[in-house]
Amino acid sequence: MKDKSNEDIRGWITLNRGMQSHWLWKEKRKFSKAEAWLDLLMSANHKPRKVLVKHKLITCGRGETIQSLKTLSSKWGWPRETVRRFLKLCEKDEMICFKSESVTSRITICNYDTYQSAENKVGRKRVADGSHSHTNNNVVTMETNKKEDGFVFFGIDLRTLDQKTLQGKQRTLEQLKQVAKLKSQGHEIN
Repeated sequence: MKDKSNEDIRGWITLNRGMQSHWLWKEKRKFSKAEAWLDLLMSANHKPRKVLVKHKLITCGRGETIQSLKTLSSKWGWPRETVRRFLKLCEKDEMICFKSESVTSRITICNYDTYQSAENKVGRKRVADGSHSHTNNNVVTMETNKKEDGFVFFGIDLRTLDQKTLQGKQRTLEQLKQVAKLKSQGHEIN
């Protein structure tokens, strides 16, 4: 999905999947092609899992989503044939691989890690009080195991983690670092 006219636009934003449950996203409307693409990115699995569809267990890999044309049609406010044409257009542009399965469809995001790798993070500068003075979206670091800005470990900002343990006690910095490490490896942590 390269647009030669916009080669000077670089950098990253983080898009939380929780956006799909926000009232702005849930507004009843006909999706644009851009919204449909973002919806596919947010719907793709960040790690492999099994999905039960009509009494059939299907393995869905990282960067894949299992959704029927009927489901996408309803979600996007498009007729099924429009959904099919859009998916074929995305496939032609090498954005996705689309495969019809017996009870659903498998959509694989091409180069998924370029969109969602935990290793890709935005470079930031911090001022003395700990706040970020600005975000430089043109800097992408690929370091995964190094401390950055005192808050990011294994690609995860410690400030986004739950600070409390199951016993209600405050987690130590070392415990938060361990949680970040486990999350970066795909483990679910409460």
